[in-house]
Amino acid sequence: MSHELRTPLNIILGYSQTALDDPNPYGALLPLELVQDIQHIQRSGQHLGRLIDDLLNLAQVESGALEVYPEQVDSRALLSETFHAMAGSGAQPGVEWRLQLPDTLPPICADPVRLRQVVLNLLSNAARFTTEGHITVGATHVDDELHVWVEDTGTGLYSLQWAFAAEDTAEAFVDGVRAQHGAGLGLQVAQHLVALHKGTLSIHSRPGHGTLFLARLPLRADVESAQPNGTAETAGPDSSELVLQACLQRATNLSRSLAAYVAEHYAAPISREEISAALKVSPNHLSRVFRRDTGITPWQYLNQYRVVQAQKLLLHTELNVTEVAQHVGFNDPAYFVRVFRKEAGKAPLQYRKSTK
Repeated sequence: MSHELRTPLNIILGYSQTALDDPNPYGALLPLELVQDIQHIQRSGQHLGRLIDDLLNLAQVESGALEVYPEQVDSRALLSETFHAMAGSGAQPGVEWRLQLPDTLPPICADPVRLRQVVLNLLSNAARFTTEGHITVGATHVDDELHVWVEDTGTGLYSLQWAFAAEDTAEAFVDGVRAQHGAGLGLQVAQHLVALHKGTLSIHSRPGHGTLFLARLPLRADVESAQPNGTAETAGPDSSELVLQACLQRATNLSRSLAAYVAEHYAAPISREEISAALKVSPNHLSRVFRRDTGITPWQYLNQYRVVQAQKLLLHTELNVTEVAQHVGFNDPAYFVRVFRKEAGKAPLQYRKSTK
């Protein structure tokens, strides 16, 4: 699904960026009106890309597959880079973009990709509904938390003051956003990502007076590990395989059937819907039963099984990391490295060196 959606979009973005390059490959000065049209195409393509990301992330939430991979992050550098990547990307010239960060901020143990996505989604929402005034990103250190806020002078939302960490509250808020403005997918994804970091996301808004989003994030990681109990940080494939087998010792036939399906198809792209269809049960029922039996989600089991197979390839072949990733069902090598590090305790190349 991800590949089918992204490939045509990447072509659109690639050609539009090429046309905007100076000098461009066509050897001609493009008329100003055409440049503006291409810029509009590029902005729309980037917005569509964010919508695709949000839809895929929400699908992961529903399947229990959305996870975070925390590491020590320079919070000030990440916020500054994210702000400058987004600042001025909107089509409204009357909006001032402001960055309000102290000279120093403490490092935070968080998933840098997901944390950046939270800020981008909040900025994207602000840019969409602010036609004049300002959009501001700020942060401060309060006790053991990092407080990050995005403030705008846009149209505002219903008279509300929410602080949501619970899914039902988030859905109630997003329903209000949809009723006024549209999908609200980015806000829902941001809420889930903040909650996965054991944080909270507050919204303060009044119609005509803008909106303030405030994320409170603990500086130290306290996220649920995807590893089953007993997995050692430097466990080899044999011991990791035993741990996976132990998860299934008291499992029902349905969970064992899922494990057998994973063992047969792990090297190919697999979705929860495909497994459910093959086993002739609903996706939600499959996830509930498997988590009850094993303590982990089907997606976590799939990732752990793939990592075990990757460990074997790293030990017994000369394949590079990208080739190993492709052999065990990962289309994105960077995502594979993150999953491998979380499950094995080391990056793939470090793991290979440590076993020789």
